[in-house]
Amino acid sequence: MPVSSRLNLSLLGAGLLLLVLAWFDTLRHMATLVWTVDTFSHGIWVPVVSVWLIWRDRAQLANIPIRFWWPGSVGLAFVSCLWLLGGAAEAKIVQHVAFIGAIQFLVVACLGRAIYRALLFPLLFLFAFVPFGGQLVGPLQVFTAKITIWALDVTGVAHQSDGVLIRLSSGLFEVAAACAGVKFLFSSLVTGILLCRLAFRSWRRRVVMLVASVIVPIFANVARVYGTLLISEATDISFAKDVDHIVYGWGFLSFVLIILIAAAYKFSDIDDTQAEEDQRPVYAVGEHSSQRPAFFAVIVSLLLVLFSAWWLPAGPEKAFTCNLARYKIPQCDGCGIRALSPDVQAGWLDAPSADHSRAWMYRLEADTVFGVTALYAPDRVGHRLAASTSMAPAPTWSRLSGQDIEVQSVGAAAFQETVIFSNGRKRLVWQTFYVDGQFFSSPIGAKLVLAILRLKGQNAVGQMLVAAAEFPSTGEYPRAILTKFFETFSPSTLVFDLGATGQEKNVCVA
Repeated sequence: MPVSSRLNLSLLGAGLLLLVLAWFDTLRHMATLVWTVDTFSHGIWVPVVSVWLIWRDRAQLANIPIRFWWPGSVGLAFVSCLWLLGGAAEAKIVQHVAFIGAIQFLVVACLGRAIYRALLFPLLFLFAFVPFGGQLVGPLQVFTAKITIWALDVTGVAHQSDGVLIRLSSGLFEVAAACAGVKFLFSSLVTGILLCRLAFRSWRRRVVMLVASVIVPIFANVARVYGTLLISEATDISFAKDVDHIVYGWGFLSFVLIILIAAAYKFSDIDDTQAEEDQRPVYAVGEHSSQRPAFFAVIVSLLLVLFSAWWLPAGPEKAFTCNLARYKIPQCDGCGIRALSPDVQAGWLDAPSADHSRAWMYRLEADTVFGVTALYAPDRVGHRLAASTSMAPAPTWSRLSGQDIEVQSVGAAAFQETVIFSNGRKRLVWQTFYVDGQFFSSPIGAKLVLAILRLKGQNAVGQMLVAAAEFPSTGEYPRAILTKFFETFSPSTLVFDLGATGQEKNVCVA
């Protein structure tokens, strides 16, 4: 191996080690999600497959000259900034993508374009390790329920439905998040992407393979849910669940994957001659300039990686004690709304990561408005305002998908709707985030403002306001109740008025 090549490989190895050490929290977060969350378990094999693909082409790689390439350093600097912004915005997915992107740019910066072209698929395949797509659970859950209900209608099976709830003569069923089939979809899609590389050269066949790897698992999952319901009608719920977990959960879905793999190799258009042609060396063109500037460019970009980790260190997870006894819920005389003790409504909502939360309840004529205000002072690791676990129904309540929900606006505040249910009762829930004097229905908007506050060196304090009303029939009834309530009591009167007292920096202390 030439001395220059050893320098390239040594710098690549040192750069990868530095990347892991500097952004270790990001790598650990990715690995934890892949290892512990069933939906992303397909990612366990992605690094192994990428290494195998590189090892498989080692003979071809040995014939390709290695060169530093300075534009790769520019890309590495860019993803360092992207990682920094993702950290400030608490957008873990952005940091995950930046981590894998940094590997791409580090390889092309240290080894050159020719090597990167030869390694293009194994390196891009690493993006399948990024745990994303959890947002597909809800839409797929609703889609599966609708197609299953349609199949029950067509086959004449008596039933009643409400969103993802299906009542048969054998009992009440919920097409839960675990029945959405997202795990199977991701496993099938990653397998399909790999088969496109191993079994096909034609882009037309590759597209067909990708489409099949998406459509087949979705409808196979619908068949699984529908079959489970038919079995429950013929036997009982307990037996149907056992069949679903054992036969469908392993046998049926594995069989579908085997069919996809068999079909791919049946219609493969790669033969031995073409495989040998793929082993022909590919040489870089026009890379004869001095390597010293490109070498120092890589060093500078790696220093930027270190700088990004230093600029945005992980925040503390310690809990804070908040002195908010003087803050009272608003009252009104002659408005037709009176405050009640919130004790009777305890247990419908959890905000486990909040530094302080206050439950409240009001009577509006014959209806009740339930609410919680939660404070995060500041927003930090383990105490996130705009995280998926910030607000969750209590164990006795569950989210109900498949309902007609919208974004609602009352005055300056915008609310995202959710429906929860428990023992035949339903509630329409309105949720909004309050950061820097602004209300946001989307957590993305709240995260962006929190990111700006952090980058400015200011205290990133946020609040969450949640209100709910009973859901007797259609969604319009509780919608009207909540609208009237917030027209009487402005949302800004129900959050903690920290700025007015100048206590936003020390209202919560360790």
